[in-house]
Amino acid sequence: MSNNQNNIVNATKTIGFLRTISISLSFVPLVTFAVIASCVGMGYDRVLLIAMTIILIAIAALAIKAFFHPITSNIVARTGLCFLTASALICLSSMILNDFDLITLSCVLFGVGTTIFAWGTPLSLTLRLCHTIYYALMALCALLCNSFKTETVAVIALSLIIYPMATSYLTTRWAGKQFFDIANHPDQ
Repeated sequence: MSNNQNNIVNATKTIGFLRTISISLSFVPLVTFAVIASCVGMGYDRVLLIAMTIILIAIAALAIKAFFHPITSNIVARTGLCFLTASALICLSSMILNDFDLITLSCVLFGVGTTIFAWGTPLSLTLRLCHTIYYALMALCALLCNSFKTETVAVIALSLIIYPMATSYLTTRWAGKQFFDIANHPDQ
């Protein structure tokens, strides 16, 4: 294989890798909400901790894999991945200590880590803003939940559905554009 073909293959793998991570990170809040709703509704606190830990350990494994990928060699992306890994480790310690306050910290670190990671990668500006706006909106909802309970619940419910859909669409669109650019300009 020529050097040009190797560059095309590597660029294609990188785009696919970023697409997978971006979409995976966007579905974590929805999956986490479903787990929390089903476990708390049935009164299974310990099962909730175990399920949350499994979700975040899977994300930590993805973050550790991404840490060693060449596309995440800059300090911003690696900092985001460290936050994601710390989020999983804190969730694991909350399972061991049976302390729900640590779950809140774990969720905050996950949001911060996802946002930082998005800004440290060559994703499109629209996609970066999508990640950032979602977690900023969730932080605002957390601050206003005591004053505006009904409105906050409505915003969170809509955001949980819209965020993964919008992120998946924007990520697929970005990846398609990148693949198209590679196919039409293989010498770059």
